[in-house]
Amino acid sequence: MRSKTIIILLLCIFLTGCQTKTYTITFDTNGGEVMDSITIKKGDTISEITTPKKDGYLFVSWLKDGLEYNENSPINEDITLTANWVEVPIILNTYTVTFVNFDKVEQTKVKEFELIKEPIIPKKENYLFLGWYVGDELYDFNTKVTKDIILTAKYKLDVVTVTYDLDGGEGLALETIPKGENISIPNTPIKKGYKFIKWTLNDKDFSFTTKIDEDITLKAIWEKIEYVTITYDTDGGIPIESTTIEKYSRINTLPIPKKEGYIFQEWQLDGIPFNIDRIIQDNITIKAIYKIDTE
Repeated sequence: MRSKTIIILLLCIFLTGCQTKTYTITFDTNGGEVMDSITIKKGDTISEITTPKKDGYLFVSWLKDGLEYNENSPINEDITLTANWVEVPIILNTYTVTFVNFDKVEQTKVKEFELIKEPIIPKKENYLFLGWYVGDELYDFNTKVTKDIILTAKYKLDVVTVTYDLDGGEGLALETIPKGENISIPNTPIKKGYKFIKWTLNDKDFSFTTKIDEDITLKAIWEKIEYVTITYDTDGGIPIESTTIEKYSRINTLPIPKKEGYIFQEWQLDGIPFNIDRIIQDNITIKAIYKIDTE
C-alpha cells in the first residue's frame, strides 16, 4: 500500500514538472499608445509583438533597464520593456515674402512658421508711412508665415493747412498743401470800402516762396479807401451826374457835355485845362468850356 502511494506522488511531481512555464511582459510605451501586458511561454521571444505608435515619433527599439533589448532573446523571467523613440524631423516649407514700395519690389525667403523681420520704416517726401498691408489689412509681424505673402507699403499725403484770416473780407479761407512746399499766391481778396495791401504771418510780411512745414494762419492787411467827388459844371448844358473815385487815383475818362448852340471844347479846373492824368486828392468841380456853333 505504501509503495502505491509513493508511485502516485512521484507521478504528480513528474506531471507538474512537465507543465509549460510562462512569464509576463509589461510594456511601458513612454507616451505612445497603450499596450496591454502579455503572457509568454518560457523560452519564446517577443519578435512578433506589434510595434507601438506615437505621434511625431518613430519607434526605435525596446529598452530593458535602460539598455536596448534584443527581441529575439528567449524570455526566462517577468520583464518590463520601455519604448525607445526618436522624434520625426519636421520638413518645413519655404515661402516668398514680397515687399512692394511704390515701384520698388524686393523679395525674401522665410521658413514655414517663422516670423517676417519688419523692414526699416521707409520714407517718402511729403508722405506719412502707414504700414505694410496685405490687401486692405495691416499686417501683424507677429504672425507666423504659412504661405507666400505680398506686403504693400501704404502712405498718406503729409499735408499742412494754410488758413487765411480775411478780417471781414471775401476770398480763399483755407487750403492744404504737401508739407515742405510753398503755396501759390491766392486771388486778391476783396473788402468793401478797403484796399487789400498784403498778407502777414505773425505780424510780419509773408513771402510766398517760404516752404511750409506746419499749419499757419495768414492775415489780410487792408487800407481803408477814401473817395473824392468830381462834380461837372456844364455851364448851362445838359446836367451830368457827378463821379466818385478812389482818392489818389485818376478819373481816366471824362464825359462830353452838350449845350444847345455850342460846341464843347474842354474841361477846366480853376481856369486851367484839366489833365485827365491828374491824381485826384480832393473833391473838385470842373467846368465845361464851349465855343459858339457857327454852322
